[in-house]
Amino acid sequence: MTRIGGTYARLIDQLIRERTGIATGHHQNDSEQRVFGRAMQRAGVTDEAVFLALLQRDTKTFDDLIADLTVPETYFFRDPPHYEMLRREVLPAILRQRGPGDVLEVWSAGCATGEEPYSLAMLLEQELLGERSQVLGSDVSIRALARAKRALYSRWSLRATTELQQKRYFEQVGREYRLAPRIRKKARFIQHSLSAEVYPRPGSRAFGFDLILCRNVLIYFDPKATALVGQKLARALKDDGYLMLGPSDPVLEIDEWCDKVATPCGLLYRRRHMRESVPQVRHWKPRTQRLSSLPPASLRSEPPAAPPALPVVTAPALDPMREVRQLIAEHGPTVAETGCRDLLAQHPLHGALHLMHATLLLDLGRHEESERALRRALYLDRTLLVAQMLSATLAEQRGDQPGAARQYEALAREAALQPTDEPVLLGDGLTHGALASLANQRVRALKRGSTP
Repeated sequence: MTRIGGTYARLIDQLIRERTGIATGHHQNDSEQRVFGRAMQRAGVTDEAVFLALLQRDTKTFDDLIADLTVPETYFFRDPPHYEMLRREVLPAILRQRGPGDVLEVWSAGCATGEEPYSLAMLLEQELLGERSQVLGSDVSIRALARAKRALYSRWSLRATTELQQKRYFEQVGREYRLAPRIRKKARFIQHSLSAEVYPRPGSRAFGFDLILCRNVLIYFDPKATALVGQKLARALKDDGYLMLGPSDPVLEIDEWCDKVATPCGLLYRRRHMRESVPQVRHWKPRTQRLSSLPPASLRSEPPAAPPALPVVTAPALDPMREVRQLIAEHGPTVAETGCRDLLAQHPLHGALHLMHATLLLDLGRHEESERALRRALYLDRTLLVAQMLSATLAEQRGDQPGAARQYEALAREAALQPTDEPVLLGDGLTHGALASLANQRVRALKRGSTP
């Protein structure tokens, strides 16, 4: 694969930063090199200077590169507690500040392939606000927006929806799911970079969104760009509007415009009336506490009527290992790693899943994270011989030859205790006999002082 290094890599990083605000330099070098190399192959060029010139003038080539770098992995109702908080806390708080005829304007910034804005449209319909609300989705990637407008999704995108929600909002078409037309009509999409000077406007008024979601987007930005984007997002809110970020996003210093609201799901930012001059940090208590015990500065001042909600239906159980393998086959290791991480949040004691996560991280060049995931796998299940093999290999790569030799010796002993022709769990067809032989070979090589 073609590799881009030195001056041209820095010039491409600079071009991406200027146009999108994305700081590609924080990516692992090997991972970024693979993305650049695939982009050059897809464009049919081998010369670095030609590729840079193509990125500068050809929108599709640039857009494809950005889509590969940002990895827009998402799904419907991602982070369910966030949506429950929107349902029970944020939307009622906004409605108390609006008139009965006001249209609620919601913006999903960095919406990728559209699952988030469509989830918001579903939520607004469930709360009987569908006829007085509008949802905007924006993303820097034209390719992602084209998929959003097509509104045809795989089973993986529906992994957090219930069976009832699937029947209510989707029609199965072969192996894919088409979103209901009434929900599609509730969301509009535009291409927009958060680094742009001009930000979108709501559809029903001259200025100000009631709610902006910008989740897991600012993790791609450098600190300076993050600060500028935070200010622009704050200014794009209507008075008493809310900004929600993702749990991994940095804290924004936008006290000039917004109060911070501490919630069980992380910080929210509430746009103050400009006559309010003193920044505040508010605290949001879980609804399990008595409302009378909330402090005066709490977001709520009176208990709202319980909103109508869909019946709880348990979604069909999925095999997480199979789901990750399918992601690897269909989307590659980068998207599969993100999906594996999401599955681990649901199955934190699944040793084999931690091992698969460690392998994906290693493939992506994220060695320290891979070792941490591997330690978790071995802690949960010491019988995972493939995990022991990977641990010994990583020790060898670190230059710890004595430690690696000890681990290989222990692995060879354990593998020799199993039936020789029996396949090793997660070994892709490798037998215990072959694994024992391989481990013994590495012991001999290390003791001779040779390298693999």
